[in-house]
Amino acid sequence: MLWIDSDKLQFHRGEICRVCWTYQPRQQSFTFSSARPQDNQLSYSSRTSRSSSSSAPASCTCSQGGQACSACQGSMPPPPSVKLYLSTGFMSWRVLGESLPLTGSFLWSIPSNCQQGSYQLQAKVKGSKTPSSSSSPSSSSITTSSTPSSSSSQVLSPVLNISIKDEMFIVSPVEGTEWVMGKFATIEWVCKGAQRDDIVVSIGSRFFRLATIAEKQPEQGSIQWKVPETGIRAGWYFLSIHAASSRVSAKSGWIYIKDQATMEEDLREEEEATAQTLEEDSDTAASAPPPPAFIMDSWLAPPAHLDRAPESAGGGEEKQGGNGSERRGVRC
Repeated sequence: MLWIDSDKLQFHRGEICRVCWTYQPRQQSFTFSSARPQDNQLSYSSRTSRSSSSSAPASCTCSQGGQACSACQGSMPPPPSVKLYLSTGFMSWRVLGESLPLTGSFLWSIPSNCQQGSYQLQAKVKGSKTPSSSSSPSSSSITTSSTPSSSSSQVLSPVLNISIKDEMFIVSPVEGTEWVMGKFATIEWVCKGAQRDDIVVSIGSRFFRLATIAEKQPEQGSIQWKVPETGIRAGWYFLSIHAASSRVSAKSGWIYIKDQATMEEDLREEEEATAQTLEEDSDTAASAPPPPAFIMDSWLAPPAHLDRAPESAGGGEEKQGGNGSERRGVRC
């Protein structure tokens, strides 16, 4: 089994790619699986390689303490190990690592001067004690190697395809951004890959490139660009960045450039709309009905005799006029 310890098969230059493999001695072959392996399969299997190198061969009868004698060590076949190859072109392979354990992983730091394109990875087990008829190399096996003999067969894994390509992104501006002529705008970009100083930033319309904004920029940076007031009309535009020595490029979303008069008119319309909204809110509040009056419940009303005047609180007082003819009585 040969796999990449990542959810992707595309890498950029300068990135670290972890290649993992495992070998089943019983089947005497590699099997490929696209599923992500378990964590316990990623550990370095040093016990396998150590036991293979320290054990004495079955034909050695003079071994002591599990070690072969010096006479037999010269005739011993080398312990099985894994060799990792990388295809760098048509029928051309490069050795990434050798004398690797039967189960393990290899960290490959992709060179910054590596040519961008498609590559192939393949693992091979050497020194397995099986006849050559039991191994079944794939059609894309390494042609520079000699035909294995029955004493030291070679088992090849399936080919794993990867691609190496730098990536560029325009962080700012985002799609739908509005720029104003005569004002400064921020342009920011990121290039994942090899370090460079040949980034070119330009602006264009739907059919052609209008002007170059900046040249000889690093792979990651930002600039402040003053939108020109002449030589450009209001409308939709986009930004593009590319490296002069590479085919990698990126484009931004559509941005709208407007003149100063249009911006002032938009601000005036926005202020008028805000004032109209506030006026409508005030009219709505004025025309609203008054809130309902609070009516006291009857059980909260005071007693009847507390509503009377102090002089009428008595029981049977009488008032007599000046001539004694008028008489008035108050009764509770």
